[in-house]
Amino acid sequence: MAKKKTVTLQVLAEHLNLSAYTVSKALRGLPGMSEDTRLTVIEAAEKLGYRTRDQQLNRVWEGVDRLRVKPRRFLFVTRANAVRNTSMNRIMEESLRDRLEQMGNVLQLTEIPIRPERSETSVSRMLEQMELSYADGLFISFGLPDVWERCILRLPVPKMFINFPPIGAEADSIIWDVYDAVQQSLLHLLARGHRRILYLGDNATHRGYRLRWTAFQEIASQYRLDVSEEAHLTKRYAGKEAFFEAFREKWTAFRPTALLCSIHDDLNRVLDCCEKLGIRIPDECSLVCLDQTEDSRFHSIASPGILVRETGHRAADRMLWRIANLHMPYEHIRVRGKFRIGTSVNFITP
Repeated sequence: MAKKKTVTLQVLAEHLNLSAYTVSKALRGLPGMSEDTRLTVIEAAEKLGYRTRDQQLNRVWEGVDRLRVKPRRFLFVTRANAVRNTSMNRIMEESLRDRLEQMGNVLQLTEIPIRPERSETSVSRMLEQMELSYADGLFISFGLPDVWERCILRLPVPKMFINFPPIGAEADSIIWDVYDAVQQSLLHLLARGHRRILYLGDNATHRGYRLRWTAFQEIASQYRLDVSEEAHLTKRYAGKEAFFEAFREKWTAFRPTALLCSIHDDLNRVLDCCEKLGIRIPDECSLVCLDQTEDSRFHSIASPGILVRETGHRAADRMLWRIANLHMPYEHIRVRGKFRIGTSVNFITP
């Protein structure tokens, strides 16, 4: 691998077996290539340490480069087993680690034990034992109990919520924009003639889940669709059988022409239900899911861009910026991707 000091545009192009012109276009976000090629170029540039002139100037302007003098230790705070069991947390940890290690820093995983609700006194004592206040910064994942969030917010270190933050939180935040993603998805289905749309997704467990349901209700109400919880699958189901029975009940009662799967980890359950009931997608029912993961049963599912890896990179950059600019106001950033049309949605006629 070439040393970072010697990496030029030409070196990067030769490494990828592409023209320098193509590589330059990819890094500047210009059209004229597939998204796969663009992503390959961006990942190679990050791995080799190549930056465009604008990227270099931006880092100097924001005061990040001067942080390279001293390696720093950051913590990624999640619920126990969340990285192991949740794909988005796993991707987030990888992207944070990649970006921070590029600049000589260290990321450590800190898991919050899954136990019954504790008092703030006991949680504060546990945080002290876990030595969170000795880190240079904390990345806070979604899904932590409220009492843990309240106690973490009191710690005297920079904090970055990779989540929608609590109201009035004295911390920065960055999150992939699920609110916009749900509304893009619903408008995509409406534009193709669908009116009997079944929303699938827990609407209560996390702030992000509640916002997805609110986003759906906002647009659906404008089109006079039924936005009652009884008309949709908005509960949390512990097992596949319970989910299947609830799905079958809604399918039989409402015969939706489209499904909007708002939680990416529910996609396999939804496809399993369709298989068991003999529902052909998109012939009998269209499908949109807030995820761009391919499934062997359906090659290209219509989906808004949920940019988890890009959000992780951005979170790492903003944390370093925050350390260099402690006096600046808190910032809350939503990262939005493009909608992928896919082949899982059909037009229907009134």
